[in-house]
Amino acid sequence: MKFEKLTDSKIKVIFTAKDLILNNISTKEFFADSSISQKLLEYLLLKAENELDFKTEDCKLLVEAVKYSGGGLAFTITKLADYNKATPISLIYKFENFEDFLDLCTHIKNTTIINLENFSEQFSLYLYNNTYYLFINDYLNIPLGIINVFDEFGEHIYYPYKLEGIINEYGKIIYEKNAIVEGIKII
Repeated sequence: MKFEKLTDSKIKVIFTAKDLILNNISTKEFFADSSISQKLLEYLLLKAENELDFKTEDCKLLVEAVKYSGGGLAFTITKLADYNKATPISLIYKFENFEDFLDLCTHIKNTTIINLENFSEQFSLYLYNNTYYLFINDYLNIPLGIINVFDEFGEHIYYPYKLEGIINEYGKIIYEKNAIVEGIKII
């Protein structure tokens, strides 16, 4: 198990295949059983507090868990309490071409989604290196059911922090806001 402090509000934890075996956990169980994942995360947070002085009491957390090729898990844990409204949390989805993005828009159009206009400004679309990237800005205000739909049509980009800066600097803005609404208009 390896802990790395990325910032005051973010850490990375590598939980190796050996760590999984020692704790009698499989990656399949971790992702399928919320009680197992909850216990493991509580254990990791306790260890992070001891090793890195990373205190999470009374903080909302964003936990990204990714299975890596060595058979272990990599976690990025971010304290959301340290964020303010000037620093929204973004998700990024990758689409190989514009038609794939329009497929998502078609699905959303044909599905009853309540009050899309209440959060449609959160969606931006960029073009970078012949690939389309949908940014969901401040996604904590977006209903989870909508986020799950994006997973079906686009590739979720994990650890988007570096990519976000590159796209903002070198990418071409297709829709600065309301990307889904704009996509639905051209279907």
